[in-house]
Amino acid sequence: MKRRIDFKSVCVASIIGLCTGVYIFNPIVNNMKENIDNNHINLICSTIIWYKMNKSINK
Repeated sequence: MKRRIDFKSVCVASIIGLCTGVYIFNPIVNNMKENIDNNHINLICSTIIWYKMNKSINK
């Protein structure tokens, strides 16, 4: 006897899987975004400091 795939159960399983994935991966993605933003700010600040130091040395 062939087992038939029920459309409703596939939809429910997909929704549950999607919600679980969002619940698990959302904090990880947010943390990665924060790290990228912080690194970007640190890069800008260090570039400005480096530029000012070199400018004062080369006077």
